[in-house]
Amino acid sequence: MRTHVRPESSELPPVLQERRGDTTLVLAADDQGRELLCTATLRDGQEPIGGMTSVEDAQIARLAPDGVSTTFVVTSFREAMLQNGWQAEGSTAIAGDVGEDVTRMVLRTDAGPVVASLADGRFAAWWPIEDDHDRHPVVDAEVTTVDGKTRTVTLRERG
Repeated sequence: MRTHVRPESSELPPVLQERRGDTTLVLAADDQGRELLCTATLRDGQEPIGGMTSVEDAQIARLAPDGVSTTFVVTSFREAMLQNGWQAEGSTAIAGDVGEDVTRMVLRTDAGPVVASLADGRFAAWWPIEDDHDRHPVVDAEVTTVDGKTRTVTLRERG
């Protein structure tokens, strides 16, 4: 039998979930400015790898219909000595708000282009990294709106 700890922040409803390969990203938020972003990689026979970050009083963005605002840009990284030598792996995750006319976001990352998930005025994405030299990277994204126009925006963590 497994016991799951339910921290207070877990009461936040999921806004979007994205699974690619062995890694799942979950973004949860409420209308009071509480947000939670979590990534977890689960592989048979290995301990879970991931990270979680939260904000209690995130400003709820008031965006233009084509606007984008970033809440989180966070990196999770782990190095471990395993039977076959050192293992190092990690990911960067990003989340925020989008205006009602935003239909697609493609992030330019060191791992190549990453398509962000969009739902209910929010976006989130993650990608693998090889080292953690930049814990809160700046990311450029190509944003597409309902009229088919595209533009490049720079995404930085609010702060």
